Amino acid sequence: MVSDWTLSICTAFFCLGAGLLAALSVSEFSDFSERTLKIGSVLSLLTLGLGSVLALSNLGRPEMILGVLRNPGSGLFWELIGAAGSILFAAIYTTALFRESEQCTTKTLSIIAAAFSFGLVIALGCNFMMPWRPVLNTFTLVLPFIGFFLLQGALTYCLLCTLEKTENRLAKYGTIATEGLNLIFLGCYVFYLWFGEETKEAVQILLEGSLSTFFWGGCVLLGAVIPTVLIKLQKTGPWLVAAAVTCVFISSGIWQSLLFTIGQATWHFFKS
Repeated sequence: MVSDWTLSICTAFFCLGAGLLAALSVSEFSDFSERTLKIGSVLSLLTLGLGSVLALSNLGRPEMILGVLRNPGSGLFWELIGAAGSILFAAIYTTALFRESEQCTTKTLSIIAAAFSFGLVIALGCNFMMPWRPVLNTFTLVLPFIGFFLLQGALTYCLLCTLEKTENRLAKYGTIATEGLNLIFLGCYVFYLWFGEETKEAVQILLEGSLSTFFWGGCVLLGAVIPTVLIKLQKTGPWLVAAAVTCVFISSGIWQSLLFTIGQATWHFFKS
């Protein structure tokens, strides 16, 4: 497992882009203007494209990329398929919007793009699952990736609502509920570490030790508490919602970095 700042930012861009596609899919069933949908679709293409560039640059040589594509059993293969499918259908969806296609067409395209983006996020998390490292041998570490995806989707939908200058209480309270869900997902991973015989030391590192600042400050505070406060403000404007989106963007990158770090720090848990 290799990690550096490019992979953390890549994860953040993928979660944001995937969330945007999910928000656009929901927006297609609302009375949003074409202008707002076009802005959202272009932003989704941009964020997913930046994430893909960072992912490919981390692989390095072209033969490494071709090697991944020739190996369907690899988690990276499905991540690349998810990214490629998301970008392809996001591009087709954007083209359909600018060509003013029928709404039934754009709805279908947005749903397919959102489905690929959800698969991308799951593949991102699954790439961290490693049976030979007890601290990473659990599906619960994938749940926060899904939580960040859903939260970015809810927040970006709120942002699209503010661009439409409409008050959508369902979107507001749905976002707060999603923030709570993300906390539950983070808690699932912590509980796994807490009750695992080989991972008890890991939970101390995470909650009280050297990684506690990353977890409490980066994942809990930025990933749930601050966005909740920003969304609950009475006159939530586009800049406040954009700030909440940025907080979750940073938090999702920190989560990726935290998993890598805890996987390295607890390598001694593996014993023959």
